[in-house]
Amino acid sequence: MKTFKKILAVVLCAAMLVPGLCIGVSAADTCNCSNTPIVYMYGKQTIMLTKEDGTKVNPLARDNLDIGGMVKEVMPNIFDGIATGNWDPYCDQLYGMLAPIWKDVKVNGDGYPINPNTGIEYSWSYDTVSSNHSYGFEPSYLFLFDWRLSPMDVADELHEFIECVKKKTGHDKIVLESRCMATSYSLAYLYKYERPNNYSGIEKVLLFNPSTGGLNWLESAFSGKVVIDPDSAYRYIQGSVFDEKVNDDALVETLRLIFNSLKETYGLNLACKLLQDKIYPAVKDKLFARLIKEFYGTAGGVLAMIRDNFDECIDYIYPTDADKAEYAGVIAKAKYYHDNVTMHAEDILKEIDALGKPVAIFGEYGGQQRPVSPEAKYCGDYSIGLTEQTFGATTTVVTEKFPDNYIEERAKEGLDRYISPDKQVDASTCLFPDTTWFIKNANHVYPETLNYLMLSFIRDKTPDVWTSEAYPQFLNFNPDKPFAEQLVPAQEVNENDIDWAAYETGDATITILLTVVQTIMDFVKLMVETIRDIVAIAKGTTIA
Repeated sequence: MKTFKKILAVVLCAAMLVPGLCIGVSAADTCNCSNTPIVYMYGKQTIMLTKEDGTKVNPLARDNLDIGGMVKEVMPNIFDGIATGNWDPYCDQLYGMLAPIWKDVKVNGDGYPINPNTGIEYSWSYDTVSSNHSYGFEPSYLFLFDWRLSPMDVADELHEFIECVKKKTGHDKIVLESRCMATSYSLAYLYKYERPNNYSGIEKVLLFNPSTGGLNWLESAFSGKVVIDPDSAYRYIQGSVFDEKVNDDALVETLRLIFNSLKETYGLNLACKLLQDKIYPAVKDKLFARLIKEFYGTAGGVLAMIRDNFDECIDYIYPTDADKAEYAGVIAKAKYYHDNVTMHAEDILKEIDALGKPVAIFGEYGGQQRPVSPEAKYCGDYSIGLTEQTFGATTTVVTEKFPDNYIEERAKEGLDRYISPDKQVDASTCLFPDTTWFIKNANHVYPETLNYLMLSFIRDKTPDVWTSEAYPQFLNFNPDKPFAEQLVPAQEVNENDIDWAAYETGDATITILLTVVQTIMDFVKLMVETIRDIVAIAKGTTIA
């Protein structure tokens, strides 16, 4: 069984034959130990979809795309678009290349897989549910979800799973932990099953870089309002692409020199302006909106990450009455979740905390956010802004620090202790100032060394950010250190702090730099000559 739909069918059939699948099973004796079972979920990127033939697929993943081949194939239409301003052939060609990638794993207008034999390789029953050690916790139970489906639909299966864990362990409460996209699914469960019962089945809630507070870059892309900031684009490519995607140090240095030269000569600004003013308006509807609707715009877990401008996003993805009619089920589920869960997430979490059931949030920063929204310049972890992760923490632009007068005002209010040692984060404005931790330089990955902090919170050894000297509110992550030293208290200067200014220069000699600049000039000259030739041919003229 791979998909939620197949699992649900089996559950329903079994329920008709044996009423109360999990509830009817003989429960374990009541357990009085202090080790409350942990049910945890992790984000989309670690949950691969599987086609009917067993082939795994992650749409738009680099391994699934012949990017070089695609670029070569669409290059003539790119040149044509630059020369004539007509981008329709490019849009149609690239759409024809990318749309088929998702054909086997799409969902229908009601939000269920078109092919019921696709999904995730995951199934469970009362007999197979068992504790695992993936997060170093004991006892802990991993729940996987099909992120194409609405969180409200998956909440039903999650409820059955949790009931089975309770019966099997003899506990009447669980600790609920989730990260990234999974936080939307945990919030749906809390709203649908725990809120009506005053959260009686919950002991604690832990959210790790939650996306339920919204993703500014996704909302910009899904509403057709992408804003490209050259400085943010520069930092994103330098920090994300060069550091993580290219393994050749010499090539990285050369690419940085090229990129720096473009920035210093305003070439990057001109390129971003060309993208913003000319290319994006021409392709945003004819290419991007069409592709979004093909897959990500119908995936329940993705739509659940939209917080602001929800109606605008829906109108962009589904612009016609026919589109809205065809995907009425998807839209209705997404809107129900948005109106009842997303816009009340803070209320739900505060209700839980007010009952003496602590809520911990773990946010990350130190990486440049995707440079397609006005908020991209503020602190985040490449994927999610820190303000959104923590429901309100105040942050600076990634290259700046709080001014002295801001810190002085915080001090007068007795809140300066919530300001990070690097002077970039003010935790006093987030939803839970005393149970929100900030990890710098983890950049949307889960450091296994964080297990110790999370388990310490779960077992009440570290109930808040002031309890442990080893785990204060602000921490610094360095994966190059020995395991026990990777997560340390943040200081004003940490060894692994990002210094964006360091990207401005390289160690190569001036000779290499001049060679690179000359190469760029030759390339630009070739591009200009090529475009001139294309224009001349389009006009039916010849070039002497």
